[in-house]
Amino acid sequence: MPPVSQQNSRAGLITAVVIFTILFVTATIFAIYYGVEATRLQKDYADLKSKYIPRIIPEGGLTSPVIAELEAARSDPNSGLPASMALLDVAVKQRDNLAQTITGTAGSSPADAQAAAAGALAAAKDRTKGASLTLPTSDNLAGAVKTLADAVASRAEQVQNLQAQVEQTQKEKAQLIADVNKALEQKNQDIANIRAQMEKSTADVAAYSASKDQTVAGIEKNNIVGSPGRHRQLLRRVPKRFQNFARNPTSALFRDHLQGELPSHASPHRSRARHRVARTDHG
Repeated sequence: MPPVSQQNSRAGLITAVVIFTILFVTATIFAIYYGVEATRLQKDYADLKSKYIPRIIPEGGLTSPVIAELEAARSDPNSGLPASMALLDVAVKQRDNLAQTITGTAGSSPADAQAAAAGALAAAKDRTKGASLTLPTSDNLAGAVKTLADAVASRAEQVQNLQAQVEQTQKEKAQLIADVNKALEQKNQDIANIRAQMEKSTADVAAYSASKDQTVAGIEKNNIVGSPGRHRQLLRRVPKRFQNFARNPTSALFRDHLQGELPSHASPHRSRARHRVARTDHG
């Protein structure tokens, strides 16, 4: 084996020293860098733990059911929230939606919503003093709305019942009016029938009176003088129901003179009456 030369040994030693130096410097640089980075991270963590975490979430809050509820709300497809939204932003979004639901105005703050709810409850309680309703003062808006809704539904049912009663009363009234009108029509018809009968009776009486007058005139003209029995036979032909309409009493026909036609102060002499009748015949 040939001996190693001293020059080659020195070159290898120098190369090894250079490489070791470079590695040492590099390791030192990395050590310093990561040491500084670790210190910064340690400081940031200490600041986060002491300053920010207590302000945002309490100790052990990460295991609270609220976190699970926020995550469930964020993952709900009907919520309209992006899946990458931070849980704190989810909570803020829910707060804003509730405030808008209470006030009806977008961008309302929780203070505005609280004031609107308290004002609405106070106004509702003031306006329903005489309605026998028990409304919460400022801590139960949903309960107040439900109570008012139940009261409105009850009043609506009462109104419907009253309306049904009014309609039934109107129907009964209309039926009563129809019955009264029918009765009036029947009464008018009865009155018309009675009037027709009266007119017919009056015409019959008038016809009979004219016939009787003609008979009496014929008796006076012909100077019929007979026995009272004969007069009675003549008068028997006259219906009894028409005797009351005669201008002269029946007893006047039993006489043999015309005293029934003379005034009360005239002298009832047969001869004058006969003479008067005779003159009438010749005239």
